[in-house]
Amino acid sequence: FFFQILQSESLSLSLLTPARTKKVVFVFQIVMSYEPHLQSLVDALRADPDVVHGASFSEFRALFESQFGARFPPPKTKKDVEEEDGKEEGTSTTKQQQQQQPLVDDPDVVGPESEPVPKRIEESKLMMDPNNGGALTEDEANAMIDAKSKASSAFAAGDYASALEYYTKALDIQPSALTFSKRAECFMKLKRNAAATQDCEQALKINPDSAKALKVLGTAQRYLGQYEEACKNLGQGLAIDFDEQSAKVEKEAEKFFHEIRVAKSKEKAKKEQEEKRKMEEERRKRAEEAMKNANANANNAGGPGGGTPGGGFPNSGFPGGIPPGMEGMMNDPEIMAAMMNPKVMNVLQQAQTNPGALIAAMNDPEVGPLLNKIVAKMGGSMGSGGMGGGGMPDFANMGGRAGGGASAASSRFTEEDAPPRSATVDEVD
Repeated sequence: FFFQILQSESLSLSLLTPARTKKVVFVFQIVMSYEPHLQSLVDALRADPDVVHGASFSEFRALFESQFGARFPPPKTKKDVEEEDGKEEGTSTTKQQQQQQPLVDDPDVVGPESEPVPKRIEESKLMMDPNNGGALTEDEANAMIDAKSKASSAFAAGDYASALEYYTKALDIQPSALTFSKRAECFMKLKRNAAATQDCEQALKINPDSAKALKVLGTAQRYLGQYEEACKNLGQGLAIDFDEQSAKVEKEAEKFFHEIRVAKSKEKAKKEQEEKRKMEEERRKRAEEAMKNANANANNAGGPGGGTPGGGFPNSGFPGGIPPGMEGMMNDPEIMAAMMNPKVMNVLQQAQTNPGALIAAMNDPEVGPLLNKIVAKMGGSMGSGGMGGGGMPDFANMGGRAGGGASAASSRFTEEDAPPRSATVDEVD
């Protein structure tokens, strides 16, 4: 920073005049004295460039403008701030809508509410005991009865807004589970299901076994698209007090909940299938790469079947190069993929000295299918002479899952090499 100051003044150390030296040293001292706070200053300016236009930054701004020719962007106007806030809010809303994209088509689900949800009543007032400081005066009791009566009449007449207002007056006097549940019904009629949900939750704090609160809550949740919660609460409410309308809503919620589970299962299966496809593709690529390397090594060793001294065919389990008759098979990615399995490689290597290991491995649920695939691909291409005149036995005539037993003339395998078998009941007797 110090040398940037020198460069801005077009100076070199040898041309410093006393006046210029004094000015440069003064600036340098200021900078160094604030060095521990420079990072905080930089962070603050990056977060909000308009900070520089504040009164506390006036000298800082004047110094950089006069001494270093700095140019600061003009302060943002109110219109600029509102436009940026609108863009951020729009982006946030779009992301939220994408995350909440429904998995089922339910035209009865009500969208966001335009009116705010009423403020919750304090829990201490909800749980107030009428016999312990919570008793109403005569005037309060009469006012509450009058409000409930007017609310009931307005609701029956379809004037849900007035009913809501009267139930609110009754709740202000004395909260009760039934009054909360009835006001929640008004909210639902006005398509304010979030407010209805809140009222039912407060009702259940007063009386956890309120059937009406449970059924109204479940119904509100069904129209909010919260099908799982709706099924749970409707089921509990109907178990206490059954009614046909709530049972109908429960069936609708169960139907949509089932559709969502099916959709999620399909989505999960599709994702797993895609991951499996990618893994298989990756495995195939590795197999093809191994095939290319194997062919290159075989060619470098003097052609197929020539082998490499003391070496072998890489990653195949076959020592001494590619066995005769297997050149075409080694161009098959499926075979190469099977050969890449460490268990298969281990079995093939053991089979060089003990062919019985190959037959025993045929019963392995992981290795057996891969060996069968190798045998099927090989067919009879290797002839009956085995590998290289005495290595591995003839796969096509191998026992176990690959087919019948090998003849004594074409294989070194004998009954002694086979794994021990369990005795029969007759033999035990």
